[in-house]
Amino acid sequence: QGSAQIGQTASLFASTTAKEAALPFDLGFKVGEAGLLVKQAHEETQQMAALSNMSYDRHQKQMELEQTMEELQQEHTRLKWALQKAQ
Repeated sequence: QGSAQIGQTASLFASTTAKEAALPFDLGFKVGEAGLLVKQAHEETQQMAALSNMSYDRHQKQMELEQTMEELQQEHTRLKWALQKAQ
């Protein structure tokens, strides 16, 4: 019975030692995983910022085109009026 207790104690010690040895690996894995998640979040934020900038640029271009269209319509009306007066 004495050797059985020694075996159980040794087994318990070995199990605890294995858990302690695995702890730094597990912690390292979790830190690495967290680092990857932070990197992915940062990349997604950059992509969203780029999309937002493109949306802003499209909106600006649309406003410029609408302004140009309005100017062209005014010029068309003016030229049409001038042509009628010239006849």
